[in-house]
Amino acid sequence: MKAVKAAAHWLKGNLDLAVALSLALVVSVLGAAGAASPGMVSNAVLATLAVIAFTLVVERGAREALKGHVSGSTSRLSDSLDRAHSELQRLHRAVEQVDQAVALLDSLIKPTPSHFLPRDFELAMVDTDRWIYKGGTGTFLRAVTLKANAQYALKDKKPRVITIEILDPTNVELCDRYGRMRRALAPGPDRLGEVWTTKRVRNESYATILSATYYHQQFGLLDFQLGLASTVSIFRYDLSSSYIIITQEDGSAPALKAVSGTFFYDSYASELRLSLEQSRRLDLQRAAVIAIDAAEPETITEEEVRKLFEALAVPLDDEFSSDDIHSITRKAFLAENPYA
Repeated sequence: MKAVKAAAHWLKGNLDLAVALSLALVVSVLGAAGAASPGMVSNAVLATLAVIAFTLVVERGAREALKGHVSGSTSRLSDSLDRAHSELQRLHRAVEQVDQAVALLDSLIKPTPSHFLPRDFELAMVDTDRWIYKGGTGTFLRAVTLKANAQYALKDKKPRVITIEILDPTNVELCDRYGRMRRALAPGPDRLGEVWTTKRVRNESYATILSATYYHQQFGLLDFQLGLASTVSIFRYDLSSSYIIITQEDGSAPALKAVSGTFFYDSYASELRLSLEQSRRLDLQRAAVIAIDAAEPETITEEEVRKLFEALAVPLDDEFSSDDIHSITRKAFLAENPYA
């Protein structure tokens, strides 16, 4: 049945050839049998040739039509490809313009709302080989930054350079100026319930020195550089490998952030290096005369605290009472996050 259908399909598409073939076959048989006259055979041959010629003409016409169709299709396809290529080029130019715009935005200092700062600090501390801090007394540094950098350094088993520049606690006039500036911004007690007196400024700076000494002794992957500034600034700088965050003393104010590799990041990095070079440097190795207990650093005694600061060339003067030293110890090892 399938063979019959296939033959019928072939016959439908090749009827002219079938007629010519049948005619030639019939005439050949009749001629061989002597049933057809020579004239009839000649006429049949001519008819067969005519059918074949007609078939060739039709086939050539179909071939030319197909060739024209293919040529037209090829031309239309070529036009479509040209239009697609032009569109791709336009899109490529648009993408390049967007990339340039993004690069320009990244090169600028961008304001960051204060409620994003915890996230930004966390991201900056996760993967970095350095941390540079320059500010007032380093309250947030003691409460969050030093601990986080120590933990991530241990986790990654990679060293980190920690650079700190804070106010010189032995410079009473400087600390008084900073205290007056803080009280001008917020006259009453701050979030920790304390007023920024001159004594508090000095205690806070001493606490940061003590805290840095502890982390220097207990975490060998942290390489410390500590400098004491002689000028007051309303800004605080925190620089990691990823970006620099510039904050103000008012914790609710927006911060500024610049990504590494940009002009502003590199400029501030150079500024912080220059500032450190002009500060009074402390050698934390000299504090090795006092071994701070790793598990309970807050148990350090008053006498040990005095000896430690004397070894670092920032001795406590007679104005510091036992309560002051206790306050310094508590701030150094039990610091509270002022922005929590």
